[in-house]
Amino acid sequence: MTAPGPRVSTRPGMVAASIAAVDVYPVTVPRRGVYALQRGNSAVDSWFALVRVTADDGTYGWGECVTRVKSMHHIATDHLRGRLIGHDVCDIEGYHRVVDEEEMLAIERLWHWNPIRAAIEMALFDIQGKLLRVSLGDLLGGARRTRIPTVKNIGIGSPESAADIARRYTDEGYTLVKARVGGDPAVDEARLAAIRDAIPDDVRIRIDANQAWSWKEALRLIGRYSAYGLEAVEQPCDFWDVSSNARVTAESPVPIISDEGFVSASEAQLLLTGGGADVLHAYLGKCGGISPVMAISTLASSFGAVLTMGERVPLGVSEAAHLHVASVLPSLAYPCALAYDLNEDDLLIDSPARSGGHLDVPQGPGLGVDVDLDKVAFYARKD
Repeated sequence: MTAPGPRVSTRPGMVAASIAAVDVYPVTVPRRGVYALQRGNSAVDSWFALVRVTADDGTYGWGECVTRVKSMHHIATDHLRGRLIGHDVCDIEGYHRVVDEEEMLAIERLWHWNPIRAAIEMALFDIQGKLLRVSLGDLLGGARRTRIPTVKNIGIGSPESAADIARRYTDEGYTLVKARVGGDPAVDEARLAAIRDAIPDDVRIRIDANQAWSWKEALRLIGRYSAYGLEAVEQPCDFWDVSSNARVTAESPVPIISDEGFVSASEAQLLLTGGGADVLHAYLGKCGGISPVMAISTLASSFGAVLTMGERVPLGVSEAAHLHVASVLPSLAYPCALAYDLNEDDLLIDSPARSGGHLDVPQGPGLGVDVDLDKVAFYARKD
């Protein structure tokens, strides 16, 4: 007997299914290491939440809320779950309208809920792919690549330790390393020099100042540091200071990447209109989901800018979603910051393969991954 196909929606090309349940699983996953920024050290654990959305036919999808805001999971349970039960799983635009309404009523400003907004949307796309029996990449227009180039982070530390880390990464096949700067310029330069001496000439270095510089400092230091083979400079000036970032972008000898400089498509438009970046570093959690990032990608193309992807040390569900989005971008000239692999476990049954400085895009319907519920129970938050 042939298995029944998916129910057909009244909307062409869609399937009929509605949300029956939204379950949230707060977890704490220890990290295997930390790295230092000029504003402090990264966290010792991933205090995140997983979201499972179940459709009325039993099909489920997974999402991940990547933020260490400890109460973020309550937004799903206290504000959104009641509004979403019965909602069409294929109506992504309507889903975002619901979140907009609830968020504005609660705090009178959008985008503070973006990590949990992204997690639920991720799960909806996962369900859609399973119902239509296609991957998330296919839902987004078709993958252009099956392996995603990635970049490894080197925190603030001694020149010797930075060189050792960079050497290990390039031995693993990475062709780009990312060094944190923004402290004492002499120490930063010594670290860059040590990294440069430790790695092959064809391996490039990306530096991230995390908003540490004025535009004058940025141009002076980028001019000095460019001798070490820079691929790009990330967030040189304050995120809100479009004019300073624009001055640096116009005069820098290497491309400028904006990370903290935008959250929404409207902020990205202001940034690009002002000439504040060559490249946008998009996170699904930061930007509020897959469809907002796709809108930002289209907007960037109209300004001659491009996207690269990253996230804050994600677990496996978010990593998989990012890989699918990266697979469909028109251009991926800048490797993605998705190779942290610091978490003790990604909570997946089968993880995306990684080798030679790349991550493989998961195969199969939806996100192409599934969550190990025993691991979720083991790492469940105890508070």
